[in-house]
Amino acid sequence: VASMHFSTILPERRGPGLTYPLFEYDYSANPLRDMFGGFPLNADGTVAPPAGPGLGIDIDPGRFAAFVVNHWTLAS
Repeated sequence: VASMHFSTILPERRGPGLTYPLFEYDYSANPLRDMFGGFPLNADGTVAPPAGPGLGIDIDPGRFAAFVVNHWTLAS
């Protein structure tokens, strides 16, 4: 998602016939990515970056519980 945001400020030097930059997207199964939802593909295969600031996802630390294998507590 951060790459999509960055691409919105790139100059229009993208190659013949391209009106937008190309980025690879890992389409394989990824449970961490899936729990935040995806960004729907447009009919032409493009993805629009989120309209607001940030990455366009809400992070709930509790959703990571199934993936935690170790836990540390930091004390000052």
